[in-house]
Amino acid sequence: MTDTPLILRSEADGILQLTLNRPSHRNALNGEMYLQLADAIDSAASNPDIRVIVLHGSGGYFTAGNDLTDFVPQPAELLAMRLFRAAARCFKPIVAAVEGCAIGIGTTILGHCDFAFAGASTRFAAPFVKLGVCAEGASSLWLPQVAGDKRAAQILLLGEPFSAQQAADAGLLTAVVGDGQAIVEAMDHAARLAALPPESVQESKKLMKAPRCASVLETIDREEKAFLALLGKAPAQTAISAFLKPRNA
Repeated sequence: MTDTPLILRSEADGILQLTLNRPSHRNALNGEMYLQLADAIDSAASNPDIRVIVLHGSGGYFTAGNDLTDFVPQPAELLAMRLFRAAARCFKPIVAAVEGCAIGIGTTILGHCDFAFAGASTRFAAPFVKLGVCAEGASSLWLPQVAGDKRAAQILLLGEPFSAQQAADAGLLTAVVGDGQAIVEAMDHAARLAALPPESVQESKKLMKAPRCASVLETIDREEKAFLALLGKAPAQTAISAFLKPRNA
């Protein structure tokens, strides 16, 4: 048991930094982290002192995805959907700084970020099918829209790792930067956004997102239902057990 916060919060000059702080697990998210992130984004959305949200990870990693040990007895995915819904409803800019790895939710959360910067050696993957489940975070909707059907199939159906440059080419990133520079670039953009009239920024984001928001939330609902149904079947149970076996041996 540790008292170390799982999510670090820092607020200054209208910018809220939310840092995933589980570096010993490459910032794999457990249920508590999902809840804290969702609550922080919901709170920031209604806080007039916060103009921009920055997401990043400690220890040189963004996130290794879901902590699969948290799927038993209560699937963390149920809680992950709260995070996706909070991000989808937020009309304040969200900026991501990505380093090291962005696996699973580390990739799919980027569809809800307005700006995303990644270090050049960052590795991405959406290995849901390999784990016997399906896409999450409305990625089955937005990824074909930004990447095209063929690239979306490559990412979501095969689930193989891909590079930062491939992520940028697929529309997941604003830019690829030098390793260790993602947070610098993210904070620079956050500061520029925070310096602009907040109502204008938020209304402009709302105009861009509002027409799609209902579809995104409906897709999250459908994905959640399909994900949980698949999670209870043999392929997912076998894949997750195989992943956990070396840790339990």
